Amino acid sequence: MDSGIERQLRKIRKKGRTTEADLHRFEQEYRRETARRFGKIVLTENWMLRESGMAACVLPLKEIVWVYHMPKISKRFGDYYDIHLCFRNGARFLLDCYPGALSPIMKLLAERCPNAQFDEYSWKRKREWKEEAKQWRTFQ
Repeated sequence: MDSGIERQLRKIRKKGRTTEADLHRFEQEYRRETARRFGKIVLTENWMLRESGMAACVLPLKEIVWVYHMPKISKRFGDYYDIHLCFRNGARFLLDCYPGALSPIMKLLAERCPNAQFDEYSWKRKREWKEEAKQWRTFQ
């Protein structure tokens, strides 16, 4: 396991945001070499690690309920896409990718996120997702 991942997992353990059992499962899957890195996000077969200074976390992919992408244009970097990963608990993470990487990433997410709805962004769907997240948090 590379030292960057180990450092992130130590941060997560220290903050107590993820159970030790979940971290152990993530580590096992990461070692199988099926993990794929996309910027600051690492996807294994069933888990996602978001690397970040203070907000690192490990989340199960089965909790992703909505995936959509939006085109972006940057004077510095050119055309790229933001892929939005929306979780059942209301969390949302972004993956940046260039046009050539969009299709492989979306295909991988479709394979590994069985509960996710893959569609276009809409205000209506965003309201529904936020409402679902509120209800989910209420019952936890």
